[in-house]
Amino acid sequence: GLPSVKGLVLLDGAAQMSGRQHDIVRPSLGRLRKTYESKRAYVDELRQLYKRLGIKWTDAVQEIVEYEIHGTGNGWMHKSANENIEDDFTSFDFFNPIEVMGKVACDTLLIQADGGIGQFPPFFTDADYEETKKHTSKLTTFNSDCNHYTMVFEKQTDILAAIRDFLDEVISDE
Repeated sequence: GLPSVKGLVLLDGAAQMSGRQHDIVRPSLGRLRKTYESKRAYVDELRQLYKRLGIKWTDAVQEIVEYEIHGTGNGWMHKSANENIEDDFTSFDFFNPIEVMGKVACDTLLIQADGGIGQFPPFFTDADYEETKKHTSKLTTFNSDCNHYTMVFEKQTDILAAIRDFLDEVISDE
């Protein structure tokens, strides 16, 4: 590992993909290549999608959703290069926790989101994390009741406290 890296925080990541995650993400990726007749049509679709993912619709979420779309000559589209995002997501299938996490020498905090996503179970389960946990040498795991999406879209005071405690520990070990 790099000697300058004192600690690593993983936010519900670095797990083995099990294929189940594709069913959760696919509807979200679909919107990236679609053309919408209006900004409102896009916002309405996202409101429904986010509701299924368990995300509370707030003014901030509305602002984010409106920011990520722009008008084109033939309608409204997401601003991102969808091929890049889809390639990035596909690359997760090739993540090898034994190979990668075995190289991580610093203290590592894994925040695991145990909450279900709508009708789906958590994005990553204990089974998906098995190899990651086995092959990360200095690992601390913090389990949160939030889900993979609400971890990002809503303030999670328990997670923030866990990260603060972890960073305090890492800094004081110097």
